[in-house]
Formats: sequence, structure tokens, C-alpha cells
Amino acid sequence: MKRTSALVAANEGVSGTTVRKWIGPFLAAVAMVVSIGILVVSIVESHERKPDAERLWVADPTPAIAQLDGIAASISERGEGLMAARQVATSSSRVIDGLMERSRGAETVMYTIVSGGSLRNVANNFGIFHHEITDWNPGVGLDTDLPAGSKVVVFQHKAGARSESIGRASAGTLRDGVPMLEGPGRVLRANRFKLWGTASTVNRMDWVLTQWAKRYPERQLILVGNLSLRSGGKVTPHKSHQSGRDIDISYPQVWDGVEEIHWEKMNTHNLDLEQTWDLIDLLVGTNAISVIYVDYELQRLLYEYAKETNRYDDVRLKGLLQFPDDASVEGRIISHAPGHVDHLHVRFLCDSRDTQCVDG
Repeated sequence: MKRTSALVAANEGVSGTTVRKWIGPFLAAVAMVVSIGILVVSIVESHERKPDAERLWVADPTPAIAQLDGIAASISERGEGLMAARQVATSSSRVIDGLMERSRGAETVMYTIVSGGSLRNVANNFGIFHHEITDWNPGVGLDTDLPAGSKVVVFQHKAGARSESIGRASAGTLRDGVPMLEGPGRVLRANRFKLWGTASTVNRMDWVLTQWAKRYPERQLILVGNLSLRSGGKVTPHKSHQSGRDIDISYPQVWDGVEEIHWEKMNTHNLDLEQTWDLIDLLVGTNAISVIYVDYELQRLLYEYAKETNRYDDVRLKGLLQFPDDASVEGRIISHAPGHVDHLHVRFLCDSRDTQCVDG
């Protein structure tokens, strides 16, 4: 009111009646402007606070995770549900028993330590450079003892980076690999530093195993073995697995629902033929399979089961299996290679964007 009165007094020649006539509308307009200003400030402040309020990880080694029902944007395009499954991983100096989490809306992967450890242990276990893991976990010393429940960032997507398979599976490398993590339908049974692949490989395999769990919730978990090193190259004891597109998984076994599943040499007594075909169907359903290596004798069992149950016609079987043709026949999705009586070896096709990748 004082500011308004001063303006009126300074406005010579304006009659008191005129002043009184315009004071009401003028004050109403001022009040409206002030209200709009407060609303705008409130909206701006709310927008600026939102990212901080929704942070999915913090520097503290035991951060709160807002949501765990998705997959990091750099790894998945679907936002499928994701569970964390217990898994034992071994480092060079001690055993770290932990959980893995991927946070939706963030390109960050976290590892939850259950039995204690340090950043150095975790880095050695995953094949991560020490300077990387300390950069990703600021304020935490490399050798600081971390108690059970500590959450450690073990992967952070680099802006502009994209994983890429380079060369052949048996003579290649991997650029900007991403880690294969726990989730529905699986148990990881390889050293962490051998569990890296291209984003497309990890994404497709995650889809297969998630579908396995959704469609057959009472069935056994699939064991996941070696993929590739973080940067690819030779992986002992394999000739392949060099470019982020190969992954070893277990055959579904005849199972009592109680005993823990282990890698086993399969035969007519312990190979679950129906479930193996179901798993193969999911893999083939990705439309991205280069080859699935299955022992030739096990192909015979699969062939006979498919014929007896009328699961597939002859045309379909011929496109899938080498058997009953010779094991040297090429062009079949399921092919023989020595050493695959206790696991399936799955190789995915090159991603269409990987211009330096060579199929086969």
C-alpha cells in the first residue's frame, strides 16, 4: 500500500476519485503477478530437485536403491523385471559372497557385499582397473574393509560409449563390454572377470533366462558359465569366447527339485529332453543365434525325442540339427563340437551396428 500511495502522490494531475477508481484493479493485478511468480519458482525448484531426489546411487558404500525392477539403459531396452540372486564369486585374495543389482533409469551396476570385502577385492574379481572402481566409489579407500551389505559400483556406462564385438569369436576383441548379472532363471557359475559381453548378447541372454523363469517357474535354474573378458581376447581354456558373443549354459537336467544343480556330463538318463528343447526354442526365438554347440550323441537323443513326440516335422528338424546327417554338415543351428557334453555353447550373431564384427 505504501508503494502504491507514493506512486499516486507523485502522479500530479490525477484526481482522488480517479485514484480510488484504479487502486482496486491495480492491487489485484499485482497480487496475480506475485502468485504467478511464486508458482514459476516452485515449478523450477521442483524440476531442479527431481533428479537429486531420484538418485539411484550415492558415494556412500551402502546407498539406498530406489528401484530394482529394470535393467540399466546401456544393457537393456525392455525394462523387464529383474531380481537379484545369491551367487558366490572368488577373488584372488578372498571369497566375496554378494548380490548384483542393475538400477532402472541409471547406467550403473552395483554389487552388494554379503560377507565383507574391499574395493580392491571386488575390482580384482571383476577385472576392473583400481582407478576405475575408486572413481566410481568416491570417498571409499581401495583397501577399506567394507561390511556386509555394502553396495559397490562395479560398472558405469561412459557417455557416448557403445559395446562392440570386433573380429571373430575365435580371434577377436570386445570394446566397452558390459557385465552379465544375476536375474530370474539363472545362477552365475563363472569367475566375474569372464562374465562380460556385448550389450546385445547380455540383453538377449537375459531375455531368454527371464522368459525361462516366467514360463517355467517351478523348473531348475540355468547355470551360466563363461562369456568373455571385459576387453575380449583369449579366455582360458577356450579357443573362442573372444569377442563378447559366446556364452556357456547348462543343459536342463532330470532334477528332483531339491539337489543343487552342477555341471554334469549329459546322457540318456540325466538329460531332460523336453526342457532342453524348450530352452533351445527360447534361444532360437531371439532370431539372433549364430550357432548352438551340442554334442552329436546328445543331438541324437533330442532328435529321437522330437520324432517320438511329434514336436517338430522333418523339415524343421533338418534346419535345427546336424543329426541324423554327418557331424561335419554345416549350416545347422545346432552343431557338434568336441567338449560340449556337459554344457551348451551359445553364439549370437553380430549386432548390425558392429561393422568390424565377423560372424562364425
